[in-house]
Amino acid sequence: MLDLIIDTSTATCSIALFDDDKLISSYHEFIGRGHAEILIPEVANVLGEKIPNQIYVNIGPGSFTGIRIGISAARALGLAWSIPCHGYSTMQLIAAQALKQIKNVDERETRIAVDIIMTGGHGQYYMQSFDRNGNENSIIASLTPEQCLLNCKAPYKAGDQANNIDNESKYININTPDTRLFHDLLPYKKLVVSPLYVRPPDAQITS
Repeated sequence: MLDLIIDTSTATCSIALFDDDKLISSYHEFIGRGHAEILIPEVANVLGEKIPNQIYVNIGPGSFTGIRIGISAARALGLAWSIPCHGYSTMQLIAAQALKQIKNVDERETRIAVDIIMTGGHGQYYMQSFDRNGNENSIIASLTPEQCLLNCKAPYKAGDQANNIDNESKYININTPDTRLFHDLLPYKKLVVSPLYVRPPDAQITS
């Protein structure tokens, strides 16, 4: 089973191809901007002559433009190849990466849970908590830094804003999702391939 993983939710463009649980090809670079120009050529490079059996794409939260680029590409490729396309979230993958690192450092650790704290909009942060098995302990919320501090109760924290939350949690230095570690997520609940926007849109239709 060949799985193609696509992530353009942050300033990093991350693509991976797995044969069951074995990583066979990947591209992972901090590019800032320009995902639309880079994504499809790099997907072609990662795949070579192979056609995947299914696609997984990050649906957010993250960059408004980046998320839509990734989802549009995944949908188009899924349609062209007549293969299923599934979604996953930024928070899920960063939590899986953090939990793996925690367990690698100390397998005997029993108090494993992690709060993921990421850049949001208008000075707020996105926050979600996960247990030791990667299950969600809370829904994704858009909170002020002060609210994050009140809600950050897990013994570990990760994400690009986690180090700004000054509490007693141990900081795990993982700031962006990495598709090369995607299979640390499995098994997990597949999400609908639709943008995951935590905050309401800034532009509102008025009557």
